[in-house]
Amino acid sequence: MSILKTLINLGVHFEGPSKGSMVRVQNSFAIVSTLFAIPFEVYFLLVGEIGISIIFLLIQAILIGSIYLNYKGNLALSKYFIIIVYSAALPTLSTFIGFESGFYLYYFLAFGIFMSLFDFSEKTKLFFSLSLCIVSLALTLFLGLKYPTSLLNIEFPIQGVIFQMNFTIGIILLSIMNFQIISRYFSINTELSSSNSDLQKTIKEKEILLAEVHHRVKNNLAVMTSLMNLQIRQSSNKEVKEILSKNTGRLRSMSIIHDNLYNQGDLNKIDFKEFLIKLIEDILNSNKRDDFELKTLFEIERIELALPLAVPVGLIVNEIIVNSFKHGFSNRQKGQLKVEFAKVNNQTSLTISDNGVGFKSGQVKNGLGLSLITDLSEQIDAKLEFNSSENNGTQYSIIF
Repeated sequence: MSILKTLINLGVHFEGPSKGSMVRVQNSFAIVSTLFAIPFEVYFLLVGEIGISIIFLLIQAILIGSIYLNYKGNLALSKYFIIIVYSAALPTLSTFIGFESGFYLYYFLAFGIFMSLFDFSEKTKLFFSLSLCIVSLALTLFLGLKYPTSLLNIEFPIQGVIFQMNFTIGIILLSIMNFQIISRYFSINTELSSSNSDLQKTIKEKEILLAEVHHRVKNNLAVMTSLMNLQIRQSSNKEVKEILSKNTGRLRSMSIIHDNLYNQGDLNKIDFKEFLIKLIEDILNSNKRDDFELKTLFEIERIELALPLAVPVGLIVNEIIVNSFKHGFSNRQKGQLKVEFAKVNNQTSLTISDNGVGFKSGQVKNGLGLSLITDLSEQIDAKLEFNSSENNGTQYSIIF
């Protein structure tokens, strides 16, 4: 039994688990066919039909040769050995022994043989094998019609016995091949299940690692923000304080994004509505003045944005709102800020407007804030529109 198992597994190590099962099916077919050829070989030798015995011996030699080729790693050539002996032997045996002997029954094994030897990706090999099989079948039928009786003058009762043997052998071969094919697909399913399990484990590990990265980025941004706040308190230069304050706001904007990604569990995209509200509240609290009353209007849809979009859009929002406080509401006791965020014709629209002092025609300054808004809009291939007029406020519209 161990010898038989060794023979069946010859050449398996040259392939992966799924292809290795195909080699087992091929070896099983060759071994069983070789064994079942022995009774025919012995019988025809005893009745003096040396020629047909030599044909069976040649078939056995080719089948054993296919197993040897698998052992040597010539798996492709071994498959063609099987196909050629299968396609050549059936018309030859049907003609010499007689069509009624039932060797044509083995054509019912063709589908199982091809499914065992090749997978669907090997289209050229499958086409060649099927074509050869069809030619073999047509030749068998043609010779069967042309030579209805045995060329060896084998009597009908003997042909009947041979037919029963071929029928029984065919059933056994079919059962063995189906068992091997089913085992193969069970092996493939087991391999896929194991691979999926390993993949899920790897994905989980990556997600944990990525979450930790976002957490550390947020903490590092918080440290940088604290250092800038310390510099702001220590500096007596108004311009330096203003620059540091703006940069602190930009860092907070990015920090909120990484904090949302870490907390919500989805590491690829964030709920931008939640982010916008949190960011705007943070900006308002940072720029809060006791002598100023601000009315906020939010029309924000729940839209998810991927990180490569969320960061630049978040920075754009930060710049626009900070600019509103710096320029639009600088000398006012109250004002209104409106933020609209929605899907429009398969695009995302962001509109931020205020009713501040605005800018006179031709008076818009190309400061760092506006330059940053323009550059970030170009980075995400967004269409940017900027409208402002004196005493009618300012509006930014971004579509991406």
